[in-house]
Amino acid sequence: MSFMDSLVIDSAKIRRELGWMPPFTMEQGLAETAQWFQGSGGRA
Repeated sequence: MSFMDSLVIDSAKIRRELGWMPPFTMEQGLAETAQWFQGSGGRA
């Protein structure tokens, strides 16, 4: 796998075996990250 390949995460096993659920959806996480980045003036 190279850096430019797609990265897909499958959380089915941890959800099934441990009953884990993510605290928010991917869309919510991306929106919060974008909002933070814009508020930081583009500085990480």
